[in-house]
Amino acid sequence: MGISLNTFHSDWDYPDLIDNKIRKRQEETSHMKPIIENTPVRFNKSALNGEAVLSAGYFAFSWRIFPAEDERRRQNGKWFKISSATGTIFRVLQFSSNLRYGENWDPEILLDYSGWMKLNSNSSDLGVPIKLTVWRARWYQFPWLAVAHPDPSQRLANCVALLSLALGALSLVLTIWAMLR
Repeated sequence: MGISLNTFHSDWDYPDLIDNKIRKRQEETSHMKPIIENTPVRFNKSALNGEAVLSAGYFAFSWRIFPAEDERRRQNGKWFKISSATGTIFRVLQFSSNLRYGENWDPEILLDYSGWMKLNSNSSDLGVPIKLTVWRARWYQFPWLAVAHPDPSQRLANCVALLSLALGALSLVLTIWAMLR
């Protein structure tokens, strides 16, 4: 019995395998790169006029920012860090089909007024685009998300949850210490 050379295949024989490996590697590292980086973004005033409803703690971009539907589904509802030269806020991503995004114009963001003011150094001029960088929030930033929420009732509930988590961890440490003593 001999070994058939036809049974040996390298990755180069299957371009789909290579594409899947590249796609998987990109998905694994997609949280490490910003959605937009140092890009001028315009404030969409439809939330101020009452035309668009946006809950506190959320922001919206055009769905075109993620052309792949599965990527949009993965990113929707996740926390993001939005930074400008003058401030940083954390918000949850939603998508809107009414917002502009493309090469011919500055992308638009739908954001609560207090968040825009923090990013725009408390300037009342809403027509001027500001340069934003939007990152996916990292795991170690989650405690900060609790105290950075714009809704006071949600912020209070989050602070109580953090306090109970800290007290639970402390009681666990003291219990282990007492048992080992």
